[in-house]
Parts: sequence; structure tokens; C-alpha cells
Amino acid sequence: MTIIRKVSLLLFIIGLQTSSAFAKDWLLMTYPVDDAMLMNQVERVELHFNTPVILQTLELIAENGVVTRPSLESSATASMHIMIPVPMLEPSYYSVRWQAEDEKGEVVEGDFHFWQH
Repeated sequence: MTIIRKVSLLLFIIGLQTSSAFAKDWLLMTYPVDDAMLMNQVERVELHFNTPVILQTLELIAENGVVTRPSLESSATASMHIMIPVPMLEPSYYSVRWQAEDEKGEVVEGDFHFWQH
């Protein structure tokens, strides 16, 4: 492997790690909390940020690959605290993937997970 390829790969890996760390700096708290085991039906997803953002995407991905995309109408304006109602979910392990944009146009994305019993 040439030195240019090695440097390119290293920069790519550093970029991924920086992006992930940046998302964790923006996102202060979620509901459900990461890796929660919930016996009651999840009725909403909450995202609490340290700066006002507009939520651009939110997906709940079940273990079997079924994707639920709730309506984001309630998050059309910038807010630090976002609550999105979700439809009834089947019991499964869910990955919640989100993407948001702040008032300066910076985009950040992240994910968290929970069990719905």
C-alpha cells in the first residue's frame, strides 16, 4: 500500500471518528435512553440537543429490517428539545437513526438503540 493510500485511509478514519464524537457533543439526551429495555409501548422519541436544530430525518429500524419513519411535521422549526410521536411498534430491538441541521447549516447525525418488549 502506498503512503498516499495509507494517509488517505487514516484521514478517512479520523473523519468518521470526529463526526461521531461531534454528534455526541450535540445530543445531550434521548428517550428512550440508549440500550433501554422497555416493557411499555414506546409512544414517542425525544432528542435533546445543546443547540437549536431542525430534525431532518428519523428512522426506527427493527431487528428484522423493517423501517418506521414517523412524521417530522412537529419538528419543522429549530428547537433544542424535539419530541416525535411514533406509531405502535412490534416487539424488537430498534436502532434509531437521526440527522439534524443547526441554524448555521451544520449537519450532524447519530443513532441509539432500545428494546421494545
